[in-house]
Amino acid sequence: MKRILSLLLCAVMVLSMAACGAKAPAAEAPADAPMQYITPEDAKGLLDDSGYVFFDIRKAADSGAKTIPGAQAWDMDKAKEGDAEAGKATMTEATKGLDKKIILVCYSGKRYAQAATNALSAIGYDMSKVYTLEGGFTAWSEKFPDLTTGAAPAETQPEEVELVFWHAMSGVNEEAMQKITDDFMAEYPYIKVTLQNQGGYTDLFDKLMAAAKANQLPNLAQIYSNRLSWYVDKGLVLDLVPYMNDPEIGLTAEDKADFPQMFMDNCIWGDGQYAMPFNKSMMVLYYNEGMLEEAGVAVPTTWEEWAEASKKLTKDTDGDGDPDIYGTVFANNLSTDIAPWVKQAGGLCMDDATGKPFFDQEPMRKAVTFLNGMFQDNAARFAGEDKNANIPLQQGRAAMCVASTSALPYIESGTEEGIVINCAPLPANETDDQLYYGTNVTVYDVGSDAQKTAAWLYLKYLTATENTAYFAAQTGYIPVRKSAVSDPVFAAVLAEKPMKQVAMDNLDKGFQGERCIGCINALNALGDQLKLVFAGEKDLDTALADAQVNGQKAVDEARNS
Repeated sequence: MKRILSLLLCAVMVLSMAACGAKAPAAEAPADAPMQYITPEDAKGLLDDSGYVFFDIRKAADSGAKTIPGAQAWDMDKAKEGDAEAGKATMTEATKGLDKKIILVCYSGKRYAQAATNALSAIGYDMSKVYTLEGGFTAWSEKFPDLTTGAAPAETQPEEVELVFWHAMSGVNEEAMQKITDDFMAEYPYIKVTLQNQGGYTDLFDKLMAAAKANQLPNLAQIYSNRLSWYVDKGLVLDLVPYMNDPEIGLTAEDKADFPQMFMDNCIWGDGQYAMPFNKSMMVLYYNEGMLEEAGVAVPTTWEEWAEASKKLTKDTDGDGDPDIYGTVFANNLSTDIAPWVKQAGGLCMDDATGKPFFDQEPMRKAVTFLNGMFQDNAARFAGEDKNANIPLQQGRAAMCVASTSALPYIESGTEEGIVINCAPLPANETDDQLYYGTNVTVYDVGSDAQKTAAWLYLKYLTATENTAYFAAQTGYIPVRKSAVSDPVFAAVLAEKPMKQVAMDNLDKGFQGERCIGCINALNALGDQLKLVFAGEKDLDTALADAQVNGQKAVDEARNS
């Protein structure tokens, strides 16, 4: 109990604590030992069976507050956090002279139980005698509220904490988030997390800005780094570094190294880290396998191959002068996602440090010239009224499209019968850089110290290997941990859906776009000019010169707002 209380007070102390020293790289962790489950109903019938013993392996404070009658308390929190030696020591002590069947009782039948199962297997206990209570103590207390015992004095109970998390996830994405959140609350019963959908991304960001001005920000929010930069600049976001480095509740060196560096860099400003990566995806080239095969066109790997393929795959089947099948379809917001082509031409869209646009420089000119060539050849178009570039591809009205891997669930469910869609990295030019995008989750500097600590514990849980693997398996996103590829849940998805492997295979070529204050406004100003270029209504040099002036003005206005 004292340990849990110290965790709730750690936010007060954490800023004065030094970061943990780096550890030597650990050997690859052994595979998890298999678990066998027993239902609460079956376990109930064994309460008085002398051949069985119940091990309550939750945190000492929680098992001390309420448990199953007759259960032995063996705190496996350190083992759950990765200290395998502590787990083996605890289970060695627990099983001295024991030759009974063990029923492990954790919060929800998952992480603590897995840690205890691994420890029992490692010390050589007969694993045919080890069971995990299905649904953990949460399920037991719901089914048999009268079959619990013990209660710690009220003053030693952990302080109840409530958190509000604003997000823009819907459908299967929101369902997966809720499942992870429910599991978290089962493990931390004194922390209540309320997920609040704010609509689409634009709705969410508008509401966050209004909340900031009204001093009513939520505890946590999903946000792009190019939006978060403003809140960091205004001092409205909590620096997570002290929590990440805390010896009790922080991340190990191995944990930190498990996140792809570009995802972590996207959350760092100066010496502080102001978010954790959440839903990430890669921009890819989707293509209709049958159309390419019929036309004798290979999947393009260079700009030149792509332009030629797009022309060859464009068809005017009714002879009215307008293509019925376009070679390539792009998203309507091409200007805000033009970064990969600029980077492949050897440049950047903007200087993140100063906010200066590079719209009138040669790499931008090369990128726009290439893209405009496909539009002027009538071999490419925008999504237009289709709204999403993948829609005409799914319906056989396009041979290729550029879209995010997050579109995979919609492509899988909405593609017309007989059409087979695959994907590849964006074709390369001077470089083979690939764009990854997606939001992070930030903690605003609001509420009590206990709320801030609880928000960190939730973020840590949300991005744990098994949870990011589950989220990626249920959605079109990719996990934010390297180790997730070995998680059984996500590994099964990769085997079944090889298109997801493309995003995992190109992480070493990945980058994330600009995030300086005002960059979205500046890129929108660029987009206004590019629309005129693609429509043939303005020459490229004049358009880029005007975009440079208007983009800089947009940045200046955003910085001063």
